Amino acid sequence: MFALAQIRGGFILNTGTLIKKNIKWNFKNYFLYFASMIFIIMIVYTFNSIQYNNQIIENVNKNMIILMKVGAVCIYIFAFIFMWYSNSFFTKNRKKEVGLYSMLGVEKRKIARMLFVENFMLGALALFIGILLGTLLSRIFVMLLFNLMGKFVAVKFTLSITAITTTATIFGIFFVILSIHSYVLIYRFKLIEFFRAKSKREKQPKGSALIGISSLIMLITGYIIAIGDLKTINFPIYVLLVLSLVIIGTYGVFSSFMVFYGKMKRRNTKKLYRGMNLINTSNFIYRIRSNSFILGSIAILSATAITAAGMSYSFYYQIGVDMEASNPYSYSYALANDKIDSKITNIIEKYPEHKIILDKTIDVKYSECNILDRPEKSYNFDATIISESQFAKIAEFNGLSKIDLEKNDTVAFVSPTLVDILEKDNSVKLINSDKKFKVKDLKVQNIAGVSVSTFTLVVDDEVYSQIKSEREISQIRFIEVENKRESTKLTKELEELFSNERDTSYYTRLDAFETIYTAQMEFRGMFMFVGIFIALVVLVCTGSMIYFKLINEAEDEKMRYEIVRKVGASKKDIFKSIGCQMAIMFAFPIVIGITHAAFALGALSQLLGKNLVIPTIITMIVYVLIYCIYYLLTISKYNHTVNK
Repeated sequence: MFALAQIRGGFILNTGTLIKKNIKWNFKNYFLYFASMIFIIMIVYTFNSIQYNNQIIENVNKNMIILMKVGAVCIYIFAFIFMWYSNSFFTKNRKKEVGLYSMLGVEKRKIARMLFVENFMLGALALFIGILLGTLLSRIFVMLLFNLMGKFVAVKFTLSITAITTTATIFGIFFVILSIHSYVLIYRFKLIEFFRAKSKREKQPKGSALIGISSLIMLITGYIIAIGDLKTINFPIYVLLVLSLVIIGTYGVFSSFMVFYGKMKRRNTKKLYRGMNLINTSNFIYRIRSNSFILGSIAILSATAITAAGMSYSFYYQIGVDMEASNPYSYSYALANDKIDSKITNIIEKYPEHKIILDKTIDVKYSECNILDRPEKSYNFDATIISESQFAKIAEFNGLSKIDLEKNDTVAFVSPTLVDILEKDNSVKLINSDKKFKVKDLKVQNIAGVSVSTFTLVVDDEVYSQIKSEREISQIRFIEVENKRESTKLTKELEELFSNERDTSYYTRLDAFETIYTAQMEFRGMFMFVGIFIALVVLVCTGSMIYFKLINEAEDEKMRYEIVRKVGASKKDIFKSIGCQMAIMFAFPIVIGITHAAFALGALSQLLGKNLVIPTIITMIVYVLIYCIYYLLTISKYNHTVNK
């Protein structure tokens, strides 16, 4: 439990010697906290080193560096919360040890100073090891980041002094604050509390059925609202309402509903007196109430981590599908004459690895439009108008069937970013004429390139001939080449051509798949990198917190399990009982957290118009598997403590 102070002639040995003995003796209890702290410091250092890495600065957009800084701040917050809780736990857990020092005549001031130094020394050691590991692994993390962003860069090993000083400063401040916190806690304790702390038995929790059921109803209501029709809801109010219902409901479920559920189980006397069920049920009722706040917090933090990881992975997972939907061609551009066409063709022919496999030019018209029957979305927007016959030229390449339209019908193709503007059966009016069309079908797909057009209407040929275009540019050329994702050199040369022809009448912006794909890979790769690491930090924090809490309770349960063994229970039965109890304590928060995340990602899926099922399931499985490691560590340590 603690290092006994050696007494010579009534005096305690040197404080420095005592501190060393305490750290050595308590290290086995500190180990998981120490290892978790090293991991968090390593991640923070990694984020800081990436921000100041010259290769990252040269190859990554400045906005991506800002995203990395935001991720680092989030990790700082979670790290401090974890360290604050763990520090409070270990300080309170050493009440008996501190009480013994007081009885031996050591002043509170000296005891507090001793714990201050212990915490600071432990933190300094963790800081040194964390930065050392971060330095050794930083090159691997930079390579991983570049790989996620689709960049092939020969990464050099670098030692960032700025990253080291930044990390050391941040955690140095943390350790000082936490050491002061321990100092204050010691002064607040009374001598009698030091020895009564672990002899107290909590009163049996009452658990309100009304509050419990109300909390469950709040959760269900929050879920229903979360997956409701987002187009008819005020978004800020929607977010505030859902978060309030889910958070309050979560804490209510753990503090009241679970206790109520446990008492209902205890009334089933047929099962209650079988094997270890009586002990399991009683311990469940006491534990769930005493741990309701931390379990509720773990459920909410787990939901946050899974949502962050699931969202970032989903964006990255679907990058290919999204790019094909928003910019299906290697190159597309609008033009007024064919002067630039031959130059483009000649440049492409210089690159035999990018042979042209599709080259189509279609006639189009442009008009400003307005949606008639959606007043809440009543604003004008530009639309590209294509006839049925012209659409047929590119339909097969896009995997689309030919369209058969009546004179007053249209099929709308909308970019994924504008999916909520229009709905099927809406009416669209052209501003510069009296033409009105009913939307026969709506497809979330861009068939003309993001800068050429994000909103395309296909209309009847005869009606098309009657529409007057508002622009001189009246043609769009679509080019598809082989290996378009590796066409960096070709794309650069074509973009330079357009840049040089800026002042001509036929100049328009070139839509290049490779340029947009590279930009999206950079953003989504960085977003996934940040999201996954934040999720890992939250996982380490929550897993460690529940581990510390339950292992602390194991010390209180020693005597009770000794009595259980004396009345005939085998060590194997006790181990099974411990496994069952720990499974419940670990399972409830993670199941509720996963449920929260599932509905959050479902709402996000609806909002973005994307199917996030597969990446969400993968994220949840990985999260649960890692969480199970903490469960196995907990039952092993708990069993070792109470079932020797």
